[in-house]
Amino acid sequence: MVKYIIKRVIACVFVLIALSFLAFMVLNLTPGDSATSVLTHTFIGFDDPIYEEDVQAVSNMYGLEEPLIVQYGKWLGMAFTGNLGTSIVYNQPVIGMVASKVPWTLLLGLCAFAASFIISVPLGMLLAKRRNGILDHICRVLSIMLGSMPGFWVALMLLIVFAIWLGWLPVYGVGSPLGVILPGVTLMIGMIPSTLRITRSTMSNVLGQDYMLTAKSKGLTNRQTILRHGVRNSLTPVITMAGLEVGHILGGSVIVENIFSWPGIGKLLYDSIMAKDVPMMQGCIIFIAMGYVISMFLVDLITAIVDPRMRVGGAR
Repeated sequence: MVKYIIKRVIACVFVLIALSFLAFMVLNLTPGDSATSVLTHTFIGFDDPIYEEDVQAVSNMYGLEEPLIVQYGKWLGMAFTGNLGTSIVYNQPVIGMVASKVPWTLLLGLCAFAASFIISVPLGMLLAKRRNGILDHICRVLSIMLGSMPGFWVALMLLIVFAIWLGWLPVYGVGSPLGVILPGVTLMIGMIPSTLRITRSTMSNVLGQDYMLTAKSKGLTNRQTILRHGVRNSLTPVITMAGLEVGHILGGSVIVENIFSWPGIGKLLYDSIMAKDVPMMQGCIIFIAMGYVISMFLVDLITAIVDPRMRVGGAR
């Protein structure tokens, strides 16, 4: 088990380095000049003229004239010491600003994640038990409909109906505990269809296995058979799907947090993109990637505990 964990940790470190390199190169090749952005946000106003000598001076000051690979090497060296640079727009350490947004994104994501699995996992098991029934057909149609709706459209519809027309919930922000409901439901709706389908499919397959039939022949009821043998043997794909849904939460938070003005990493990333704040963009992307990598590491660990075959295979 220890060897398995060490291999997974090493793999996670290499994945983060590769993602940081890719993100750094892509962000610095996007349209727009970082030196001009520094000038407009730090040294001069938006309406003031920008002179070439000022752009050159700022480029020299921040090392923007150096090759990208050299800039990345310096950034990576600082990142290993916990320094992700300084924001161009806010003139504050990137790691401090991003860390202050993490709790808000975690609050939103965990609420959506918990609600999604509380609904979809038991319902998927129920549908597996009652395959091809009326409820099964209705839920499959609904899951297809929910899965085909874009996240931004769902957010806007919820906003219009429950915040503007009915006035039951706040339009945006975190001024009220009710403010988490609309963005949380938006993310939850995007997660339910895939989790429901994988739970139903996996449980349906498990129910047809020989050991399930043997358990029933020994006198166990359907409920006892499912709880003792079915649930654990169907958990591995569901747990894997849970890790993938974390990526859905982190990716979808960029859109959802901006629509509902939720003060999380997603909104900070969007604002930094608009301002061409490369250090802040890089910091946000690294934190999001780190969250996804950590979640997948936990998925591997939990899967190895639930299913020892995964642990033995991964340790070879």
